[in-house]
Amino acid sequence: MLAALVSLFAAAPHYPFPQDCSQVSASSPPKWFTDCNATLGGCFLLTVPMESVYSVGNTSRTTCDHMGHCNTDYGFGATWCIDHINGKLYTKNLVPTAVMYFEVDNTTKMPPGVNRPSCRLLVGSDAELKAYDSRVYSQDRILCSANKKVTKDNITYVDVGAGPPPMVEV
Repeated sequence: MLAALVSLFAAAPHYPFPQDCSQVSASSPPKWFTDCNATLGGCFLLTVPMESVYSVGNTSRTTCDHMGHCNTDYGFGATWCIDHINGKLYTKNLVPTAVMYFEVDNTTKMPPGVNRPSCRLLVGSDAELKAYDSRVYSQDRILCSANKKVTKDNITYVDVGAGPPPMVEV
């Protein structure tokens, strides 16, 4: 009985949740973020907005055809985690068609029943562009960007920006 209890605690993950790789001091890649050259599509390291104003998490992507038939894709085939404290998002493709979807939400308090401004990102195999990519595919009352800086050792570095949309004079 004691041995079973000890093994239960010994098997606990390093982080509270595998997809939360937040570190209090400085950000460093998770242990699985290696051998990106051996992975078709490689790895992505995104610098994302800090959690003081924005919240970053995984999401899904729903698309509808002209007849109103909709399909929801939850992403698949990648290992990922977010360091919310230091503003880093890590992904590594495990299969050639791997893709994940992420959402950046403005955390400003909104009136009851009103969704927070947000944007959504695709990271990985982009079927529309037929390439490995990181790009914004949806924006709602927020202006977002995904600017690729460089790809080195099959790791694509991307800066993600978010802010209020430009004011339109009436």
